[in-house]
Amino acid sequence: PLSYEMNTADALSSLTAETDDVIKNRLGFSAYYEGYGWYGDVESMVPGQGYMYKQNASTPQTLTYPTNGRNINMAHVPNGTKHYGTDAYAYSGNMSVVAVAEMGGEELRSEDYELAAFVNGQCRGSVRLLDVTHLNRSLALLTIQGEAGEKVSYRLYDHSTGLACESLPMDEIEFAKDRVEGTMDNPVTIHFNTTGVEEFEAASMDIYPNPTMRNHSISMNLSGILDTNHVIIE
Repeated sequence: PLSYEMNTADALSSLTAETDDVIKNRLGFSAYYEGYGWYGDVESMVPGQGYMYKQNASTPQTLTYPTNGRNINMAHVPNGTKHYGTDAYAYSGNMSVVAVAEMGGEELRSEDYELAAFVNGQCRGSVRLLDVTHLNRSLALLTIQGEAGEKVSYRLYDHSTGLACESLPMDEIEFAKDRVEGTMDNPVTIHFNTTGVEEFEAASMDIYPNPTMRNHSISMNLSGILDTNHVIIE
């Protein structure tokens, strides 16, 4: 059992990791690249969380977890806040995708982009692109929450412009629990339309009294998105 929160590289130091080995929990995953270390969201291993390790070596290995203290530094963690959110504990499992984003025939190279997975309009996971210098590309190490057989599409959000675009239908995949799609050297390519769609935060309101009468006029302001308007209750 884990006794201390620890940097992932230190926690797994008793294993001989190979390129594209994967460590994951409910919230995300990290992939290993030989000579460069671990990349991704699992920056540390924490007591009380469950982990799965996928190795490429055919020889079984035994993990001996270090007991020399708390160390949570890690170099290769995606930067910045995220635009999308999802509840990782609302679904029975997750899958891992290593991907690049392509628009207009050009592979995108910016950590301003956030790749998100959607099922029926509901976000099932998102991650900022991560610049991997030695591969000369920006990778998305995306964890998707879901249920078996669900159809997953993608959306790309640009934090520098506030614009989003949808993936092409040919890139839709079927969710499969614990599946790993793509590798560091051979990531999945997700193609996006060049036409962006500006996104706004949804606004909601409560009406009082409730119930109200027909033909009453109500004034409202939606957080600056609209000027004061009148709504007629019908």
